[in-house]
Amino acid sequence: MAEIPDIIRTYWYDLDWDVGALWALDLHVEMIALGELVWHLEVPLWSRDGADYVLTPGAVLANPETHRERYQRIMDVDLGFPLHVARIKDRWLVLDGIQRLAKAHAYCLEQIGARKVPEAMLQRWDS
Repeated sequence: MAEIPDIIRTYWYDLDWDVGALWALDLHVEMIALGELVWHLEVPLWSRDGADYVLTPGAVLANPETHRERYQRIMDVDLGFPLHVARIKDRWLVLDGIQRLAKAHAYCLEQIGARKVPEAMLQRWDS
């Protein structure tokens, strides 16, 4: 099994959430600056060639020919759907919508719609 990068262990593995439950929340959509979220693009969130935690969204955007399938998945997402984010530690963490974030960045958008999920709601979903 691959070594889990510290950034992923720090921000993702401390929490548990259900994407379906996120979408069911009645939260207002607010605009959030992409500058608050672009750090996600350098996190190795995706697998490649059977290896976990090796591919960053930024690498996919920088090399679309090398990562054709993943790049196409990014380009196919609908930016009309908001991200779901939570303020964890010192940053906004994207809980749902990394591919939408990547597409928004590729389109040079300055803001994107997001639903801000209170951290207390995430704790209720811990198993």
